[in-house]
Amino acid sequence: MTYCFQSAPVPTDFPVVSTDYTTFAVIYDCNVFKGMKYESTWILARDRKPNISTVEKAEKILKSKNVDVSKLDVTDQINC
Repeated sequence: MTYCFQSAPVPTDFPVVSTDYTTFAVIYDCNVFKGMKYESTWILARDRKPNISTVEKAEKILKSKNVDVSKLDVTDQINC
């Protein structure tokens, strides 16, 4: 998956860890830059308010990869 941040016009690749192709995709990337570890984790859903089972399924996948899901934040999708 390629994504362009508004602050960085250069496209960035993010590895898709898992997807069901209809409701969600799990993105995870880990890099070291200037000696600092940088992790990026996203749960992308087609619905603005995904049902709890979709979120739990995505979190289960992340947990199986030893990703701490307690640090994830929900992004407000109002006026999106």
